[in-house]
Amino acid sequence: MAAWGVKEALRLMLSESNPASVEDRKAFFERQVKAAAMKETDRLQKTVTKWWPEIQTLLATRVTTAKVEAANTMIKNIKRIARGFAQPNQLSITYPAKKYRPDRVMNSSQRPVSTTKRE
Repeated sequence: MAAWGVKEALRLMLSESNPASVEDRKAFFERQVKAAAMKETDRLQKTVTKWWPEIQTLLATRVTTAKVEAANTMIKNIKRIARGFAQPNQLSITYPAKKYRPDRVMNSSQRPVSTTKRE
């Protein structure tokens, strides 16, 4: 139940936009963390304290980089799917021209095996 109180205090703090209210909510959050006396909530408070300047900027401006981050993730996933590889160094692997002919349809047992060693 103590962890829920800390979560709610954090949620209330992040929902504020008035700087004075944010400071009051932050103090309430810190009291909740102290009352919970759990290593998880202490770690959360440490993270909030570390990122506090950025959190204050978010609360004042309500501007994030979420759209850019989402676009970058989508591009990375498309690159992975396009080649079927998860590691970036495998994106450049190609089949030898003599062994693979795209005009010929092959089932999985007939497809050539790449001679390039995967890491």
